[in-house]
Amino acid sequence: MKGSLVDEYFIEMEGEWQKGFEKRYRPQLEDLLKLLDNVSELAEKEGYFHEKNRFVCEKFLRYALKHEGLKGIIKKRAQRLLSFLSSQEITSRDYNERIEALGIDHAVRVYWEPEDSIDKRRIVVVSNSISAEKGEVIIDIGCGVGTFTYRAAMKGAKAVGVDYSFESIKVAKTIAEERLGNDTWIRFVVADAANLPFKGLSADTIVSADFIEHIDDSQKERFLDESARILKEKGSMVIFTPNKVRELIGSAIGWFKGGEGTRLHYGLTTRFAFEKKLRKRGFKYRRRFVDVVRPYLADMPILNELLALEILWLIQK
Repeated sequence: MKGSLVDEYFIEMEGEWQKGFEKRYRPQLEDLLKLLDNVSELAEKEGYFHEKNRFVCEKFLRYALKHEGLKGIIKKRAQRLLSFLSSQEITSRDYNERIEALGIDHAVRVYWEPEDSIDKRRIVVVSNSISAEKGEVIIDIGCGVGTFTYRAAMKGAKAVGVDYSFESIKVAKTIAEERLGNDTWIRFVVADAANLPFKGLSADTIVSADFIEHIDDSQKERFLDESARILKEKGSMVIFTPNKVRELIGSAIGWFKGGEGTRLHYGLTTRFAFEKKLRKRGFKYRRRFVDVVRPYLADMPILNELLALEILWLIQK
């Protein structure tokens, strides 16, 4: 069974991950299965994963645990390994490894030129909220592979994407160079949102989509302080993030159904907690509930607070 498990996994992932991923990661996953047979090596798992792609290993373990052929002590050891990986601190390494596994084609079809209707709706919602005049400076913080940096640039803005994942910025630059002409002003920078490399009062607009759920509470404080510092007077911000209440409900349902979930959303916030931070800094804001999967849920009075997948803030300095 175990030998075929790796084969089945690569068949399952074909088309989602970049070409050549099987050749690159098969030795790691076959090694991982051997680890499940050796109790002494299992005790040294921290050192073992130091040289492995943790994203790939975690995805594989989640897949294996749902496989009916994985039973008994081997399944328990797989659960132990997954628990260990899930408990690790999130760093830029996690995002670098994810980008390395998924590749440029995935970035294009999901973020730059989305094929899926849900991905398209997400991008339309955020893009339509970005007011950009020609020559204005738009800074996209937590830009990932450059989704909204690109769209701000296409509106004529001087668009700068910021992310602390080197691989994300590398992919963003590669796609931009391939798809945009010299007359489009777009730049990408590797930097921490808590220590932005920009002068004070230098940005007309800050965009931060699907980012604040990836940072903890103290990092949110520093991110907002830095945003207030670099925003021009009367500057604006667009912040889009999952609704914590809805994600908790979804996670509970997913747990009963054996779903995967994500450990990357360790910084989910309620609107109450985040809006308190905005008011503390004197920001004015308007809030919208959004649901890119079932849009009607965002239009239900009172219930949208519980059921809408996302929250969008339009913020004024």
